[in-house]
Amino acid sequence: ARDLWDELRIELNLGQYLDMRAAAAGQVDRATAQRVATFKSALYTIVRPLQVGASLAGPVDAEFLEQLEAYGVPAGQAFQLRDDLLGILGDPSTVGKPVGHDLREGKPTELLAVALEAADATQAAVLARVGEPDLAQHEVEAIVGVLHDVGAISEINRRIDDLTTTAVEAAQGLPWTDAAVSALVDLARYVADRQH
Repeated sequence: ARDLWDELRIELNLGQYLDMRAAAAGQVDRATAQRVATFKSALYTIVRPLQVGASLAGPVDAEFLEQLEAYGVPAGQAFQLRDDLLGILGDPSTVGKPVGHDLREGKPTELLAVALEAADATQAAVLARVGEPDLAQHEVEAIVGVLHDVGAISEINRRIDDLTTTAVEAAQGLPWTDAAVSALVDLARYVADRQH
């Protein structure tokens, strides 16, 4: 359990470093966004806590830890993608932060990477404002409009569905009780469909 906890700490720091470095460099690409989501969300939020808990309950082998990872990585990535969508489309009273904050911060998300890949010159000019802390509300709305128009929001929703399906299938292969497997399936669906 201690070794897994140490891995969690290292991975979280690595994810934070990659996130800050990409934001400072204006680096927006899918591979980097996915790495950040894996380190900061998937491993930190789901995989390592499951593995630590399992190891505290009794001896676990490497194969079982890998099975938990096969569930936790896609569930955690879906969690992060939903968080990215809520950050621009959610209700501020339930999301817990101002909508558009991630756009003003210039957070290098997979959503933004998908949009930049699909944008034409005019749309790319609108997206180029991401990262400006003084974005007016109408500019945030224009950026969100581009995200819709280029199909980025639809693609991220499809990716969330695919990741959730992968997580559910992995959970159903775990050698746990039906109640425990059901709880993991419910968790994967919750993080993918949540509204806050």
